[in-house]
Amino acid sequence: MVTPPPKESPLLDYVQNKPDVETPLRKLRRERLKGRGGDVYISPRAKATPRATDDFDLTAKVQEFLASDKKVFLVLGDSGAGKSTFNRALEVNLWDNYDKINGRIPLFIHLPAIEKPERDLIAERLRKVNFNENQIMELKLHREFILICDGYDESQQTQNLYMSNDLNQPGQWRAQMIISCRTEYSGVEYKDRFQPTDRNNGGSTGQFQEATISPFNKEQTQDYIRQYESLARSSWGSEDYLRALEQIPNLQDLVKNPFLLKISLEVLPRLLKTNTDFSSTRITRVQLYDEFVAQWIDRGKIRLNEMELSPYDKRTLKRMTDSGFQQHGITYLKELVKAIYEHQNGNPVIHYSEHDDRRTWKEAFFSDRDGSHLLRE
Repeated sequence: MVTPPPKESPLLDYVQNKPDVETPLRKLRRERLKGRGGDVYISPRAKATPRATDDFDLTAKVQEFLASDKKVFLVLGDSGAGKSTFNRALEVNLWDNYDKINGRIPLFIHLPAIEKPERDLIAERLRKVNFNENQIMELKLHREFILICDGYDESQQTQNLYMSNDLNQPGQWRAQMIISCRTEYSGVEYKDRFQPTDRNNGGSTGQFQEATISPFNKEQTQDYIRQYESLARSSWGSEDYLRALEQIPNLQDLVKNPFLLKISLEVLPRLLKTNTDFSSTRITRVQLYDEFVAQWIDRGKIRLNEMELSPYDKRTLKRMTDSGFQQHGITYLKELVKAIYEHQNGNPVIHYSEHDDRRTWKEAFFSDRDGSHLLRE
């Protein structure tokens, strides 16, 4: 008697052909942890809202969020406040403590590098780190993620990415989202762009949390300088830096911003001798401002080169780069400052509407024509 062949088992077929996701996850973890740990890092403090007065440790607050049922944590901050630095440090911490059996997968997503973040956020990022479609489907069906979405403002987004990607809906990706955005980009009704809402009545679900990064306090500044001294090859010691920051007029206010503090520590030894009476020098501050401006513009150019630009914007950026991007940026800033003083009596807060401000002085600086929007980045 011939034994009939066994019937095909869907479960057996699935087990035999189940995509391997652990190998690419291990590779992703190695790549994301490679070369980390050699930079100066001070855990930021933050406030519950932009107008709050009391602050707290941001890392601890995000860890509380990750242990809760909330779904979206918005990190706001001025340009250079340390949003991206915090996001990367958070990613490293999560990968360091990753449990492949039960753990959620940390996924850092630089939003400007994603072509369609409003619809294909997670899958597109996974494709970029060499996951195939079967592996992506396996992760979608059986794993959870912690999304660290960096640079919402730089991606020129207006959509609520949590809602447009149907996160945590039946059959969709399961994830908590940490997302960062510049404070000045957020607008009056900024929460609408980030918080989860009830799909039936449009109301808030209570699953949203936010924090605004605070400027460095004195202790954070001192800690940063001590770390910098131990890592950088500088002719100055921490006492030299602290004396300069205390004596150069108005410099302490500037270095409450971590990025400007970093630039100051790099620039000061090139501009000053340690035996200088810092309080009596006038040119140093001007030179620092010039260096700040040059560094900001160079940083903006690097960011633009990393973004997904339209063909027209790519040609415009190339033209500006060929003829001197830094000079274009300096000219733009000088003309803008002049216009602010002429038309707003020096008030730097500008409200611009593409419809209402046509043919006004604002159009030359804030419309998308002639590449001015690239210089604003």
